[in-house]
Amino acid sequence: MSQSSRDIEVFSLAASATNLWRVIESYGMDPGAMFRAAGSDFAPPSAAGSKLPFFLVDRIRAHAAELSGDEAFGLRVARVFHPSQLESLGFAWLASYSLRDGFARLARFAKVVNTRASLHVSDTADGLSVEHAIAVDSLNPVVMNDTWMALTMALCKVNAGENFTPSSVCMTRPAPRDIAPFEALFGVRPLFGQAANVMLIAAEDADRQHLGANPLIAQMHDELTARFLGTPGNDFVSRARDIAIRRLTSGDMSIEVVASELNISARSVRRRLEEQGQNFRTLLDDVRKELAEAYLSTNTLALSEVAYMLGFSSQSAFSRAYQRWHGVAPSHVRNLEQSPS
Repeated sequence: MSQSSRDIEVFSLAASATNLWRVIESYGMDPGAMFRAAGSDFAPPSAAGSKLPFFLVDRIRAHAAELSGDEAFGLRVARVFHPSQLESLGFAWLASYSLRDGFARLARFAKVVNTRASLHVSDTADGLSVEHAIAVDSLNPVVMNDTWMALTMALCKVNAGENFTPSSVCMTRPAPRDIAPFEALFGVRPLFGQAANVMLIAAEDADRQHLGANPLIAQMHDELTARFLGTPGNDFVSRARDIAIRRLTSGDMSIEVVASELNISARSVRRRLEEQGQNFRTLLDDVRKELAEAYLSTNTLALSEVAYMLGFSSQSAFSRAYQRWHGVAPSHVRNLEQSPS
């Protein structure tokens, strides 16, 4: 299949390559050898905000699918995917109020995942319709579209629970010889050979509030995603903040961690932050302060849990930091101390 110069400039978030790597491994094949054969030295984990040419990933995916002999190759991504791989967009999804809210967010920022991707969300008499498309040729469009539908299902199950089932699933692909893997993933028998790739979600499921819903956290990550989309790869402070947000709970948040994810030295991180009037300690402190306000706005987190999520060694360490930020202890903002049952 020929590739125009226009199409060659299509890019995908590097998380797509990470997922493909894991899918290839799940078949007992060597992903490293496939990437090297395609002229790429990529290996997970990928640097925050990094992208790869779409046709590189597409070529390797098509080759791996052929070698696997599995008609449901594209569905296996649902086993290895987690929304956090979409970086700030994924964290905004996790904090979305409902599936409707989450898909509206994905529709707005679809080009973060792939520069030619689109997601159309609309209300119908039967529920919420979610239709995806990528305006680009693929060496194996069946596998590409299967992958996107599987990712859509995986996203729904993370927020709505493992028992989530859509009302219906329409797929452009021809009917496979074995439909069992498709029924197992979606919980319904898809309609094959349709005009578009569409998932229909019952209105009550689309509008049900998630237990982890937090509008402030979602908004914070929306702002990070918007900056990334507007200045791809150039807003260094935003990228450093995004890494800090993702890595806080590891308890190992340091300038060295940021440097490692960005594939540069700690000295370069310091220099580039200074060029934008920042330093790492202040950046980390600001991120913690903003997240603390968001976490304390929900009644589902105890102070000890907030301390952990912000990467503090103890609740008392968090309380001291909060006192420094606001002049009062966090317990004065709201009392989340829970007595033993």
